[in-house]
Amino acid sequence: MAATINDYVALARQDLADPNPPAALISDADLQRHVLHAVREYELARPREIVETPSVTSGSRAIDLTVYTNLMRVLAAEYPIGQWPPTYVQFQVYGQTLTLALDEAPDGASGANANLYCYERHQVDAGSCTVDPQDDECIVAGTVHFAAQELATRTAGTINLAGPDLWLRYRDLALDKAAEFRGYLTLIRARVTPQRAYAPAEPRQSRFSVEAPWRGG
Repeated sequence: MAATINDYVALARQDLADPNPPAALISDADLQRHVLHAVREYELARPREIVETPSVTSGSRAIDLTVYTNLMRVLAAEYPIGQWPPTYVQFQVYGQTLTLALDEAPDGASGANANLYCYERHQVDAGSCTVDPQDDECIVAGTVHFAAQELATRTAGTINLAGPDLWLRYRDLALDKAAEFRGYLTLIRARVTPQRAYAPAEPRQSRFSVEAPWRGG
């Protein structure tokens, strides 16, 4: 189980046969960069599922999204909150602003917060790791793949104590780990629950129209 980015670095070093010390092949900084590259691809298959609770300003339908720096996508908006079934409402995202499609702007009577159901990027650094532990091997495989690609390029055409075909061994390792990494991503996509449809709990009604299914035939 990886608790920090350094755990992934240590695991990748085992597959690269480059323990630290002496770290003769590749630096920790380079391996950390490859870890983050693997994480960025992983999160496209399995992003973090986070419920954000932004404040709702009385008299305004707009919610500022700039504070959510890891935001990838808003799947649903719930307002007011605390009801059953949940009151999912229609919304629009343009730039860094989400607008609730409410007939009347919130006046504070329905609550001071909304729930935004979001996909967000994973946090992997020296102090934390949000990747699911069962997917650690996926991140390690991706890290070794990208690192071996770099080492194959770096050692091609150079004289090495390990022999003239060192770059070929790194290239083969990169290809093997690429297949392993892509295989993990395929399995993760199949395992993750398909995206749910968050429809408004009731059709949106106004003085001018009533949306289906309430509209008369």
